[in-house]
Amino acid sequence: MPHELIQVQMRRYVLLTLFLLSSSASNAFDVAQYRQVRSSDSAKANPILETFLNGVARGFIFANVQLERSGITQFYCQPASLALNGSNLVHLVDGELARDSTVRSDLPIEFVVMSALKRAFPCT
Repeated sequence: MPHELIQVQMRRYVLLTLFLLSSSASNAFDVAQYRQVRSSDSAKANPILETFLNGVARGFIFANVQLERSGITQFYCQPASLALNGSNLVHLVDGELARDSTVRSDLPIEFVVMSALKRAFPCT
């Protein structure tokens, strides 16, 4: 990986970490904060949000692998040929929030991500 790319990724992670640590007293990134970032005019906000959602999704992927290895039904069944990225995840989360206007604003966004993934990639 080129040195410049590593530096750019590290800057994103540092900015994301600072953003998330300052986001609330409990350090939970919730629906209200997600909506605030999405409505922001900052060109830097969406790449940081996409990086955060990628991290959340990776955690869910790792959990799914462990479930599958244990013979337990996965949370969701993403096709092997489909690689999600931050932009896809933002689209899925936006769709999930638009689908259910009753989502509490203090709900951690990770719950919405999981719900969106389960709806997009159900295990049949």
